[in-house]
Amino acid sequence: RCSSCHQPMGQGLPGAFPPLAGDPAMLAADPTRHVAIILFGLSGQVIGGTTYVSPMPAWADLLDDEDVAAVANHERSSWGNSAPRVTP
Repeated sequence: RCSSCHQPMGQGLPGAFPPLAGDPAMLAADPTRHVAIILFGLSGQVIGGTTYVSPMPAWADLLDDEDVAAVANHERSSWGNSAPRVTP
């Protein structure tokens, strides 16, 4: 689901969908913002100096806690990212 926008290598699509590789929310020691983005979505954010207006959908109604943790952990440990693991 994520790679269609953020691309298989986490680089996103310039001006449309932000990269996950190197994103501060993916790298933060505290995963609260990262998990909130997965659950509730996001739109209209400036990331790395670029404004992204394409909405990130909310997944709270489709993913259980284990799925959210799995997605977060994949994003936090892929494409050169290295951040503490998330637990359900």
